Amino acid sequence: MAACPCLEMLPACWLALKTGVQLYGLKSPAHTKPASRYFHATDTIVHSEPFLKNCAPYYIPPNASRTMQDRVGRLLPLLTHFKRGYKHRHVFLASRDRIDISQALLNVAHGSKALLLHYGPRSFPNEVVVPPSDAGFSRPLLPLQPPAHFLFLMLGLINSWRKVLFSQIERLQRESPSLSIELHKIIGHRLMPISTEKAFEKMQASLLCPIAQGDQPYQHRFYDVILAGCVPLLFVYPVQEAKDAAKGKEIASTVLSCEAWSWQPGSGFAHRNKPCVDFRSSCAENAYPFTGPKGVPYYNLTERVDAEVLSTKPPPQNGSSTHQVTRKPLSAQLAAVDHQRLLAKRQALQQYRQWFAYDWSGGTFDAFSATMQEVCLLLRTEGPWRMSESRAMRTAF
Repeated sequence: MAACPCLEMLPACWLALKTGVQLYGLKSPAHTKPASRYFHATDTIVHSEPFLKNCAPYYIPPNASRTMQDRVGRLLPLLTHFKRGYKHRHVFLASRDRIDISQALLNVAHGSKALLLHYGPRSFPNEVVVPPSDAGFSRPLLPLQPPAHFLFLMLGLINSWRKVLFSQIERLQRESPSLSIELHKIIGHRLMPISTEKAFEKMQASLLCPIAQGDQPYQHRFYDVILAGCVPLLFVYPVQEAKDAAKGKEIASTVLSCEAWSWQPGSGFAHRNKPCVDFRSSCAENAYPFTGPKGVPYYNLTERVDAEVLSTKPPPQNGSSTHQVTRKPLSAQLAAVDHQRLLAKRQALQQYRQWFAYDWSGGTFDAFSATMQEVCLLLRTEGPWRMSESRAMRTAF
């Protein structure tokens, strides 16, 4: 994991919080200079060799307190520099979806204006989205080989969008038998027709991999196909203005001019007594990592189609009760897609695959390096704790 020039990695203090199990606080050895950064991470980070060489652990027994708020409270005094004017110069890394982060940690991060890194989606200006550590099933990155298949799709039919997608790919198989298509159905959201290892191999051998909507604005499968070198097929929704009719309160605005990818804005659901995903969190720049000016050029690496192709509603009428707009089905669009364009995108993807994988040897520019690059970019400009919310939410691709 390469160090970023604006951070001193060796003397850095690290801490990890594993929900409901145990709590670690890692503090720099006495002979190093005082650290100005702390990270919150899971055991895989804490127990990795680079950090164990440079940090002395402080262990808090899991039974020392019953609630996560108590555990966070017991940990904060161990962070020597987490006080007064230095709080905002800290970074917390929560290796989980934002919706699963303890409210105690969210309160600490937002109250201190420190950076909070997590899997997404971002809801506040001081939050940064990072790739999940198990993306690509933790398989090694291999050089891309010529694709043997046109398309690979394996999914469970857990919502209407996925059902339409599956039926459209089935139709493509029937109407275009010359295209090599790997289509597999997951039963009951758990019973997989082929192993994850085999699925990843088929992704590596495929040119195009559709990304179906799940229960978050980002889809884990997106990271899997990126690392496999398969061009992601995204279904694009515009983020539109919506108002609370009862209160007349605006909850999202078209001035955001953003897209949601394989996620219909407003389709979030209450999860573990937490509110639904809001419209701004649906924006792709808030759901995925490395969307800043020096980030990943997603538009050059993905294939995108209008999400209307997955709609179960009839096409809109065009100013006449007798004339109806014809919606070209997804199967027809994919049958006519330019394969050379997809091959060019797949080749461009090769340059950025390592941005989504964690190289524990520290020998390459990896997901950790790219995250540090993004953190450095924020710190070298205005500092995320002073950025306006509108600017943070409108970061250019």
